[in-house]
Amino acid sequence: GIRVLLKEKAIKREIFVLIISIAMLFIKPNIYSVLVFVLSWLLLSAEALNTAIERVCDMYTKNYDERIKSIKDVSSASVIIIVFAQISLSLFGFSYNRSSFSI
Repeated sequence: GIRVLLKEKAIKREIFVLIISIAMLFIKPNIYSVLVFVLSWLLLSAEALNTAIERVCDMYTKNYDERIKSIKDVSSASVIIIVFAQISLSLFGFSYNRSSFSI
């Protein structure tokens, strides 16, 4: 399974994001960098599921089918949601300053 995933362009990008998140742990260690790191692994998992869903759909039919398009769109949306969460946490985490933050 891993070999199949490594052939996907999206997985290569997400592995790069994982490496960046590891660097964040060392550059600015805080709860946000830990959460971004965890989300990086979740993103890899979501991309793996997305790839599997797309391949199953392609096995079902190669012809255009609105239902298949909808399934693939929803599957892709799960990946995008995690990417947005990563970006949000990254921006907040790098701008976080303990001395100026109070609740």
